[in-house]
Amino acid sequence: MIVQSQRAKKAILAALADEEMTKILDSVIYHSKSIVDITRENNIPHTTCYRKTKWLLNEGLVIVDKIIITPEGKKFSLYHSVLKSINVKYESNNVIVDNNNNSVITTAHTTIFNHLFSAFFCIIKSKPYHYSEKNSRANMDLWSNIWRQS
Repeated sequence: MIVQSQRAKKAILAALADEEMTKILDSVIYHSKSIVDITRENNIPHTTCYRKTKWLLNEGLVIVDKIIITPEGKKFSLYHSVLKSINVKYESNNVIVDNNNNSVITTAHTTIFNHLFSAFFCIIKSKPYHYSEKNSRANMDLWSNIWRQS
């Protein structure tokens, strides 16, 4: 998918130009990891890793895949890259960024979003929410049509 947004292009290029951000992205392509796991694997200082992961999160290059609550009540997040691969091409004063989304994340979050939308839709209609594959597809089609119209 070719990236159209100038902001997204700049974010991807900035992340690729930064050694620590590249290590973070490489670390979370296939498996969700916590900041502690990323710092241990890549020998990045904790504050640097936290700050750069937060930047990647704000730019939409990583997502919070899970939030874990320990038995002691402490919370921590597991991060995952939304990108699987990136190709950059510079041609006559034009930067073309082509990316492949991480299909595992896209599928999982589409399913989660679909459940949340279905539940929300039922609340608005004051009906109980019951998940079924048929309802799931119908709501997904409805939501896709809403996005296409806007």
